[in-house]
Amino acid sequence: MNGAAGLREAIVGLRTIAVAAGLASDDAAVEAFAFSAALSESAAGAAREWANACGRSESDFASMARRGRLWRTQPTPLLRSLVAQRSVHGEAFARALGDVASASCSLGEPMLAAINAATVAVSVQLRAAGVQPIVGSRVVARSELPTHVGIRALQIEGSKPPEPLPEPLSSSEPAPEPEPLSSSERDAVAPSIAPPETQPLPDLATLLAQLDALVGLHDVKAEIHRQAELLRVGQLRVASGLKSPPMSRHLVFTGNPGTGKTTVARLVSGIYRALGVLVQGQLVECDRSELVAGYVGQTALKTAELAATAVGGVLFIDEAYALASDDFGKEAIDTLVKEMEDHRDELVVIVAGYPEPMQQFI
Repeated sequence: MNGAAGLREAIVGLRTIAVAAGLASDDAAVEAFAFSAALSESAAGAAREWANACGRSESDFASMARRGRLWRTQPTPLLRSLVAQRSVHGEAFARALGDVASASCSLGEPMLAAINAATVAVSVQLRAAGVQPIVGSRVVARSELPTHVGIRALQIEGSKPPEPLPEPLSSSEPAPEPEPLSSSERDAVAPSIAPPETQPLPDLATLLAQLDALVGLHDVKAEIHRQAELLRVGQLRVASGLKSPPMSRHLVFTGNPGTGKTTVARLVSGIYRALGVLVQGQLVECDRSELVAGYVGQTALKTAELAATAVGGVLFIDEAYALASDDFGKEAIDTLVKEMEDHRDELVVIVAGYPEPMQQFI
């Protein structure tokens, strides 16, 4: 559900509670309009989505925001009146304001300022109604958001041979006893047999810098940066007790061979791991031949087994359009969709190929 639709639903919920509490529905709507505008005014593009949700013009956004700024740190007038009357609807009204605040964070581009403002405002409204906010829990959630599987599309524009092994000893020749090492020799050998130190995994800043260092791919870089910010903002929303709308992490890369699709996929897997979205962040590469079997019924098993190796990381399928050529490939696709749903929080799938065939595949 996008920001405008979520805000529209939250406002309907607020108006319903207002009527049950004996308040004017239109007064509650206007209060919600101003409250939402004040919380989302720092986000680029928020005015357009706000106007769409509220049935107002974009020119009303600024004046409504000025009207509602005070309610970032103080309870709204209607909530104050319900609290003063000791109304049984006070808590429900405060939670409905929390839903409006959560939806307002989804308007326009994701901004930390909007999340911070909403977090404080939700806490203020709940405390006014006698509800203790619980940081890190979804205190304003009224119901779980619908689940879905979605995708995003991006256009991606000599070692030394080993030494031969020594000849094995003949069974008739006893192996010579090794001479004992002196204390100085043991000290010299000890460091060489110590276990190697674990190489630290690159952090988010390093991975994004590696992405930016690639030649070209300007749109791809911008989209992945935006994706990373969206994921960070979503995590902050949940940690602050706000609802975070579901978003797709699966990707489609289109482009000719040699344009860096695999390189970008490997960086994306690392970025997801650094963000905490994926536990391991491994990249499992495959194509049609590793997903499709030669007999009916075996393809699903083969695809599921390969997907299981990518759980906790990314499954990268090159030339994925080849799966759409026959019934065996369709069986693999159906199995992949099921795995993406069953492991929605543990598995990311990236499919890649030429632009036109990938359009038909999708």
